[in-house]
Amino acid sequence: MNRDGRQGKQTGWAVETPTRLRGPCRGERRRGFVTWRAIALGGALIPLNAYWLSWNVWYRDQLTGGISLYSTAVFIVAALVAGNMIVKRLWPGRELSPGELLVAYVMVAIATSMGTTTWDGMTSLPTILTYPFRFATPANRWAERMLPILPQWAMVSDPAVVTGFWEGRMSPYSREGLAAWWRPALWWTAFLVTMVWVGLCLCSLVRRRWSEEERLAFPMTILPLAMTSRDGSLWRSRGFQWGAAVTSAVALLNLAHSLVPSVPGIPFGFYHGQYTVHLSPWSGIRQPYFWYPPFLIGISYLMPLDLLFSLWVFTVIGKLQQVAAIQLGWNTQTWWGPPYIDAQIWGALFAIMATVFWLERRYLWAVVRGAVSPRSFPADQGEAMSHRAALAGVVLGSVYLCVFLTRIGVEPAPACGFVALLLSVSLALARLRAQLGPPHHELPGQDAVYYWITRLGPNARTQAGFTLLGSYTMSYRDSPTAITVEGLKMGERERSLRGLGAPIVLAAAIGCLSLFWANIQLHYTNGADNNGGSWKTPPGVRPQPLRVAGRSHRGSGGRDRLVAATCHGRRRGSLCRADVGQAQLPELPPPPGGAAALDRRRDRG
Repeated sequence: MNRDGRQGKQTGWAVETPTRLRGPCRGERRRGFVTWRAIALGGALIPLNAYWLSWNVWYRDQLTGGISLYSTAVFIVAALVAGNMIVKRLWPGRELSPGELLVAYVMVAIATSMGTTTWDGMTSLPTILTYPFRFATPANRWAERMLPILPQWAMVSDPAVVTGFWEGRMSPYSREGLAAWWRPALWWTAFLVTMVWVGLCLCSLVRRRWSEEERLAFPMTILPLAMTSRDGSLWRSRGFQWGAAVTSAVALLNLAHSLVPSVPGIPFGFYHGQYTVHLSPWSGIRQPYFWYPPFLIGISYLMPLDLLFSLWVFTVIGKLQQVAAIQLGWNTQTWWGPPYIDAQIWGALFAIMATVFWLERRYLWAVVRGAVSPRSFPADQGEAMSHRAALAGVVLGSVYLCVFLTRIGVEPAPACGFVALLLSVSLALARLRAQLGPPHHELPGQDAVYYWITRLGPNARTQAGFTLLGSYTMSYRDSPTAITVEGLKMGERERSLRGLGAPIVLAAAIGCLSLFWANIQLHYTNGADNNGGSWKTPPGVRPQPLRVAGRSHRGSGGRDRLVAATCHGRRRGSLCRADVGQAQLPELPPPPGGAAALDRRRDRG
């Protein structure tokens, strides 16, 4: 890998991929790598992976997702390779091909990106869909101010079903439970699958430019390609064997330490909050700990050296800015106000988005001209779909997303602008992953929903609709579009991407439904009030975000303004504020588990 992030010649166990795709020659018959058994295998593994993810999040306090290279997907493909060796020895000729292993990996990774932490995706969406109906009380007057403007067809409002979800001891497979959940589950799955479809179409349009012309590195594809290579050189590498043995031994030792505290453990981090949290100006440092797990160190080896250096330098600069803001009296707390770290992050992302579109303007214009031309466009040979179909998919999929948003109450103009911003952010993150491969990407606090709510000043129904999207726009830790473009890159090894789009879309659909089922099953078993982890104070602390809209009222000048309760579930007993425009109303009584954004941010440290 070159220092500029472009792909160079790989040596050792890293497998080279061809620089050009080609369709099958006339008269040539070759077995494709997208087979029915590969799709069936990936589809069967997705529900198991979804339950594993959800159980780890709610019961073990382990965020198995949220990083660029999903640990569950890597483990599953490693298990498949091991099983494939046994099948090859016992039944020669019936083993999975390397391409089929890649299909299974891509499907599991796409499904994992649908929701990997308690803040993101399908993991928190079922809770958001029931939260307003569970905690509506005469004191907060949500039944009068908020519930009438929520889209009932996209939520779960049956009192018995909602009570069983939060308190447990109820079967989700009862007639009432199935009747209450099937419609919201299908509607939200359709919306999210359409997002993945549009991302797939965008990736099909830019893949040749990024992979063949610019020759970007795609660092996150190196390990899966090496694990599924035909020669298996990775598994025979002494360095890999020793590294796997040492990290496994340390992990087992720490597992024993968690079960029997008298057994010594090896920490993977250092918490310095006892020295800084209550000491000004060092209290301005966010997240007062250093974290260096083995997997993060390993992924860092795949990144360009200049990016690693930049991460260290700008992390230190950011913390010094926070300390300086407290010392100079510009700010008195950690997560809001000067030096506006979150706004700086979004500013950098906007610059990346603008750079991507500017650099690709001529290529994209050529693609559009070729797609609308009646003549064939030869540049899309071997792609997952033709450029004409991809362009049509982007347009039709974007229209559906806008229509869905208007159906849940969002005004047309903010809906269209939000879809454009969401797709632009997804493409920018895909470019970052393709060129640099950061081990983790997050946009904290300044999500697209927040911008549209606070900057455009929409009415209450618009904010209520945007509220339901908070789990997918809170931090952008998981990016299906980035996984998709990496999947297309890995598919180049088979010299044709035809047929790879169908498993990606199917994996998104199965992943959404599986995560929906897994989280509902876990909550109905123990109750959402009782599921907990180290960041939650049991019972009933919910870390997922919820911005619930109130009612519109006519302010000065005749302009509609919004009463909104911002309730980020964090710790019991914290406050929930109501805002009207930029004026603050008296505080509402906090619902169980409710928290103000400030308390939530402070507790994250």
